[in-house]
Amino acid sequence: MMLNAPAITRGARDLAPDLSSTLSIMKMAMIEVKAIVIGNLSQTSVASFG
Repeated sequence: MMLNAPAITRGARDLAPDLSSTLSIMKMAMIEVKAIVIGNLSQTSVASFG
């Protein structure tokens, strides 16, 4: 088990940048989805109440 620890930590360090970039991409996607949903809701509310 002790022999594998350095390899595991090295692998985690290699994965860290990928993980953080993936998380930031997911955050941006969520923001875009929210913006689209809000835009659609405002358009439909304007159409129904206008």
